[in-house]
Amino acid sequence: VPAMVPAPGAPGVGPVTAIAPAAPVAPSPRAAPVASAAPIAIARVDLAYAAAVAQANPALGRLSPEQLVELRVHGVTEQRLRDYAAAGYGGLGYDDVVNFMVHGVTPAFIRSMAGAGYRGLDPDELVEFRIFGVTPEFARAANRSGRRLSAERLVERRIHGDNQPPPRPGRPPPRPRPDEDPDD
Repeated sequence: VPAMVPAPGAPGVGPVTAIAPAAPVAPSPRAAPVASAAPIAIARVDLAYAAAVAQANPALGRLSPEQLVELRVHGVTEQRLRDYAAAGYGGLGYDDVVNFMVHGVTPAFIRSMAGAGYRGLDPDELVEFRIFGVTPEFARAANRSGRRLSAERLVERRIHGDNQPPPRPGRPPPRPRPDEDPDD
């Protein structure tokens, strides 16, 4: 229902003799839309949460209310951000934090991949590891020959079902079994 205001020329004193629809008013760029207030309240996002997120990861210090709601919905806590920092990922941007939470890149997963020889990976590589099922055990098995495969090669091997370690240097690859077609 449009707001009603006195029509131009209507007397300012006494009963209103005519009404007209109010001119639309542009929202203030500083004011949050009314529609965003409900998710903010439901997700329990307040200034204390915003400050805790910014303190734990200064790269997240200037997020919109909608971004803060998304972080809260995905379970981002001050402690989780501190744990990422302790695992070597303290300056993650908003998109990386959301991707980590959505795909299950936990600080424990990061530490276990580091223990398997994969330290300092790009955040996107860690997300790919989770998406395609590259585990520390898979990485160790793939690297048994002594040659460390790149993160990209580990993902490729997982995608293509090549779960066997590469042949050791200086040894020929195994011959196909008689019941296998060598061209497949």
